[in-house]
Amino acid sequence: MTEARWYCVDSMGHALICSSKEDAEREADEWDAFDATTGPHRAVQLVDAAELEAANARIAELEAELVQLNELAKTAATAWDSDADHKVGKLLRAMTCKEFRAVYKPRLAKRQEGE
Repeated sequence: MTEARWYCVDSMGHALICSSKEDAEREADEWDAFDATTGPHRAVQLVDAAELEAANARIAELEAELVQLNELAKTAATAWDSDADHKVGKLLRAMTCKEFRAVYKPRLAKRQEGE
């Protein structure tokens, strides 16, 4: 991933490259004071669109995995008291091993009232 650069950008889209976030913020403040007609001036960080797309795709993958892990955790909590056949252990393994999680489909019987 290439390093994102900081810029001071005006309302017309003109950009001034800056050395850091602080430099861009300082430039934006100075330009707002100097020329309000092209304001507001903003400190912005520009990144390559392809890199942003890849990062967003990875975030979507992680969100889907989080949903799956939360479901496994709920199932493990439900089975904790009656783990005679080690289902909780399998669920915990599924939470930590992606390959196991891909093939393991828990089938836990619902507990009867009064058990």
